[in-house]
Amino acid sequence: KFPTHSPFDRNGHSMTYIDSLNLVCLFGGFMEDSTPSDEFYTWDGFDWSLISAGSGPSPIAGTPLIYDSHRDRVMLFGGTENGGTPLNDTW
Repeated sequence: KFPTHSPFDRNGHSMTYIDSLNLVCLFGGFMEDSTPSDEFYTWDGFDWSLISAGSGPSPIAGTPLIYDSHRDRVMLFGGTENGGTPLNDTW
C-alpha cells in the first residue's frame, strides 16, 4: 500500500530517526527545479506528515540532521541556501 501523503521528490535532503517515537524525520533538500525547501516531514511507517514549512530554518539543502536522545531534540546545522551560500547556524 502506498502512503496517502508524500513529500515531493528532492535531493540533498537530510533524514534522522527518533527511536523513542519510532519516527523518521526528513528536512529540506533541493526540489526538482533546484529550489531549496524548508519542509519538515515525519514518517511513521505508514504515511508521511508535514510538520512545518515556513516556521523554522530558511529553505536549505545539504545540512546534517541528527536526533539527540539525551536532550530529546532533532537538530540541524549549516546547509546551503539558494544560490549556494553556505550557512553556519544551528536549529
